[in-house]
Amino acid sequence: NEQVIQLNRLGMDSARIYAPGQWNAPLIEFSTGDASNPHDAQICEGSVFISLYGKDYIGVFDPETGASSGEVDLSEWSDADGLPEASSVVELDGTILVALQRLEEWVALDGAVVQIDCASQEVTQAWTVGPNPTLYAIPDDSGRVLVRTGVWWEADGAIQVLDAESGTLEEPVVSETELGADTWTVAVTPGGRVVYSSYDFEGDGHQALHCMNLDGSESIQAGTWPNYLNSSVVVSDSRVLVSAHDPWSGEEAPIGV
Repeated sequence: NEQVIQLNRLGMDSARIYAPGQWNAPLIEFSTGDASNPHDAQICEGSVFISLYGKDYIGVFDPETGASSGEVDLSEWSDADGLPEASSVVELDGTILVALQRLEEWVALDGAVVQIDCASQEVTQAWTVGPNPTLYAIPDDSGRVLVRTGVWWEADGAIQVLDAESGTLEEPVVSETELGADTWTVAVTPGGRVVYSSYDFEGDGHQALHCMNLDGSESIQAGTWPNYLNSSVVVSDSRVLVSAHDPWSGEEAPIGV
């Protein structure tokens, strides 16, 4: 589906669906629920599945009318605050994978990833992962996703492949302990190259960009920048754009992409 879903988070709690190239007005705009704090969305089996950071379920909506058409209960993974903190969503062959960040008073517990069958709207598999997980799609791969875990300033995370077809969470291809740095934004090209940023715990406050194969081989460091490298997007088989925000260190540096 080529439609674009734009989410308005806490305080706005709504979703807009646009047709590509028609940005003057959405095809539809609808509420995701009061204080729902929508985080990510995918269209799967004719429905819009939206992760709601402020609720203990995945919201399911009709893309034509915006009406609620179901909820997928995630309360089994809620922590003491009553929420599982559902965040990133990736569609895989008639299912979605959802990262549950499980923050208790902003302290990250062990995270989880659940797989939901879009037709039945039921959880079919679940995995325990490291703290604060985020999911990234692997282009042209119908069975696997990349999982990045970890919080800032702690060597507690990793980047690893989750094979939903086999039910296997593979060994990390990047370990923050071995890297000596936090990992952050990740992108995977159709050619199977992984680009990710890192922040050295003991360094000068600069962030680095790395490139490697999915299995961790042929890893190179592309350079370092004083900027906060916050997000990335794949634009071709061999090109990734990375946003460069104001440096945390107070240094002067160009901002942009």
